[in-house]
Amino acid sequence: MITEIAEPLFQGFDANVEIHPAMNLEDLKSAISKFQKLSKS
Repeated sequence: MITEIAEPLFQGFDANVEIHPAMNLEDLKSAISKFQKLSKS
């Protein structure tokens, strides 16, 4: 969804844009839990 919003805006300025997704705390906790479960199996 970020691309759909940002791309038309920055194309008008002929800009180069890099977007880097990041995890919030809830995402990180979920990922750690999943890795722990995988490492036990």
